[in-house]
Amino acid sequence: MSTETGTKHWSAKVSGPLANSPISADGIVYYAARNGTVYAFDASSGQAIWTRTVGAEVPRGAVVGDGVVIVAAKKDTPIADEGTLYALRPYGS
Repeated sequence: MSTETGTKHWSAKVSGPLANSPISADGIVYYAARNGTVYAFDASSGQAIWTRTVGAEVPRGAVVGDGVVIVAAKKDTPIADEGTLYALRPYGS
């Protein structure tokens, strides 16, 4: 959305509840849905670049550093803090 005019540039459909905020780095917008799906979109066009499923709930959004997207996935176990960190390359490699 344009900060000057409020005009929408693009939109994208994602699965699962919208509970986390998207982040942007190096021309890519990343969104980690709570249902465990991580999305990468071209920031200019909104074109989907890749989608990955980590297989567990992602209770917080992704972070990006040194060319890697990091998401923390929570396992459904009796140990509330148990989970897995996933490091994903921006272009899905």
